[in-house]
Amino acid sequence: MRNLRNITICFLSVLVVGVIAPKGLDASTLHAIYVANTSDRNIGPSDEIDLRRMTQMVRTAASQAGMRLNLIVFRDNQLVRSRIMSTISGLRPARDDAVLFFYTGHGYR
Repeated sequence: MRNLRNITICFLSVLVVGVIAPKGLDASTLHAIYVANTSDRNIGPSDEIDLRRMTQMVRTAASQAGMRLNLIVFRDNQLVRSRIMSTISGLRPARDDAVLFFYTGHGYR
């Protein structure tokens, strides 16, 4: 499972930096929405690590691509489906923006 996460992180890095950056989208924004179940006592510590790594990765990717970063994080008591869906529905990316959604945790009921 850890290898799959590492592959996913590498893929996203290549996608953001390798595909978006060459277009020279100086005024574009990278909208990143992260949902992390860090309060689960079984997997919470691993999810916290995932969240930290993905946050660092997206900050680096946005910086290298010359993009503004709009990072939205839901965690712990903020894990309310209606709030997350409202945020996603309310997102209005411009034509040259990129949107990234990342979830770490158990499945949702």
